[in-house]
Amino acid sequence: MTEATLALASGVTASILDFGAIVRDLQIPDPDGGRRRVVLGYRDLAGYLTDRAYLGAIVGRYANRIAGGRFELGGRVHQLSRNEHNRTHLHGGICGFNRRHWTIIGHDDASVTMMLTSPAGEEGYPGKVEVTCTYRLAAPATLSVEMQATADASTIVNLVHHSYFNLNYGHSIRDHLLQVNASNYTPTMQDLIPTGDIVPVRGTRYDFRVPRPLQTASTGPDFLYDINFAIDRSAVGLSWAATIAAPSGGLWMQVHTTEPGLQLYDGGHLSPSREGLDGRFHFRHAGLCLEPGRFPDAPNNANFPSAILDPGAVYRQRTEYRFGWGPVNWVVPDR
Repeated sequence: MTEATLALASGVTASILDFGAIVRDLQIPDPDGGRRRVVLGYRDLAGYLTDRAYLGAIVGRYANRIAGGRFELGGRVHQLSRNEHNRTHLHGGICGFNRRHWTIIGHDDASVTMMLTSPAGEEGYPGKVEVTCTYRLAAPATLSVEMQATADASTIVNLVHHSYFNLNYGHSIRDHLLQVNASNYTPTMQDLIPTGDIVPVRGTRYDFRVPRPLQTASTGPDFLYDINFAIDRSAVGLSWAATIAAPSGGLWMQVHTTEPGLQLYDGGHLSPSREGLDGRFHFRHAGLCLEPGRFPDAPNNANFPSAILDPGAVYRQRTEYRFGWGPVNWVVPDR
């Protein structure tokens, strides 16, 4: 397991593993001359070998869930592995991209590029897929994730970066303020499979158009967020998707992406396993995921943005996590 270190003169640092293309650590300089850790990671590298929470990894070949692990493509039904309750296909299956060793093909002070080959038939997917992932630090304090994929036969691809963020490290993220640039979401049924509808967030617990804490009187301490939003995109290319801010003020993070969807997961199933980077064990709601990508179960819903990758085409995704200190530039939505 190889670890690549990235650093900017401003003091931003990141540690990237070739196993799972994992962001093991990300630290942002603070105004007092120190640094703030903003992602969850394991102190012991061996922790990633037994990890089941996809900590910091690139998830694929298809991130999120596929109902029954089945989809039809080109008139043929494909059966994928069912690695969640033996009913659904989740995050690429039993041995998804998060459990593969990637090959580092480029590395400088501020970036690292890795590649991976997924053979035809892996986890039941058709076609061989070649994937590259580049992590890049940019001033003043941005981590960008750029992914590309090509295939030799028609297949489906949905790659997601799965870091757990916490801007007040060591404390629950339930009191973080969150704003999501989404007027609609995809409601789910059993096994968190979408119903196929795209409906307004207005009047639901998923309305984050105005910034608010994750936990409110209406959600209570037991409600878990694991839901996909349909981002209100304004243009082709990078578009603002979400902003989170530490409850005490000061540090904030914006998510900008090329993707149509954003999965919010509040870490409600995190539990102590191995020590975290600071020596403390992770706990329920120790971090939250903001995962830009295609919609869950898109291969079985024609009205969702397509996840099909054909030969000769190139899958491209770019997401930027932009950090800053001071007043948050919250967006005033059209109500």
